[in-house]
Amino acid sequence: MSSALAVYLPQALMLGWLLRQMTGRPSAWFWALPLAAVPLAGLPLAGHLRGLFGDPSVTTLQLLLLTLFWRTPSSFTAGRTPLHIGLGGLIFYTLALGAAPMLGITDPYRFGYQPAWLVGALSLPALYLWWRGRPLWLALLAIDLFVFAADWHSSRNFWDLLIDPQLIVVCLVLAWRKRRRLNAPSSHQ
Repeated sequence: MSSALAVYLPQALMLGWLLRQMTGRPSAWFWALPLAAVPLAGLPLAGHLRGLFGDPSVTTLQLLLLTLFWRTPSSFTAGRTPLHIGLGGLIFYTLALGAAPMLGITDPYRFGYQPAWLVGALSLPALYLWWRGRPLWLALLAIDLFVFAADWHSSRNFWDLLIDPQLIVVCLVLAWRKRRRLNAPSSHQ
């Protein structure tokens, strides 16, 4: 029972976030766990979500927990961070799902299995985050690295700890909503 909860709880968190976005009510989080347990065709709704999207990344789980406790990073809501993550992830998954060989380049996903260069490359964004005074984003990255080093994630690929399709879709939706809100005609004319 406890292993099923550990597997489905991340999907329930994602469902809670979606419910909160759709309803605008913070109390929507509390309906997510019972809703995620509703059986559909012999499997809880959370199981169907897991089958569709896979396990969320450690980054996604951290952002969901921060949002649950009303600590969403300001750059995630006010800045261009969702656009950058969304477009970067869209390019990454397009290459990883078959476009890389067609373009004559190496699949970037395979580098996650031997991530020494990837961990080294993360030092550049880490230095930028430190320089810009973004300790929360540095902490998110440090926790990702710690989980990978401790081997606490089900995947052996480092990319799976950093990003996932759910995070990319959510970031693209947030960026689209922000752009739509900025381009909306003002009612104070």
